[in-house]
Amino acid sequence: MLRKPTWSFKRFVVDRRGRQGRRWSFENLMSSLLEGYLSNRSSLRAVERLTEISRAVRIPDTTLYDFVSRFKKEEVAGLRQQLQAQVRSYWRSKSLGAGGRTVWGSGHR
Repeated sequence: MLRKPTWSFKRFVVDRRGRQGRRWSFENLMSSLLEGYLSNRSSLRAVERLTEISRAVRIPDTTLYDFVSRFKKEEVAGLRQQLQAQVRSYWRSKSLGAGGRTVWGSGHR
């Protein structure tokens, strides 16, 4: 596990989509899933609603489902470790609180 990790999704999860069907960028889909996880969304439908609120465009839950269903077990385990390490790092640096600082800052979209 990384001590000072960064959000590098491609280190753990391979984008298995074909050349066609790439309307949404890999980073956009992954960051949407991450935001849903961090905001305790319990379904992909709830993540869809979150993207509708927090982004310029809504990412459909079916798109997220198709994207997630292509991951392998090992990739998900590595991604989970990365996520836990990153959240721990943000927590220790006090970047996850409601004290005016956020994980993404104002430029994330």
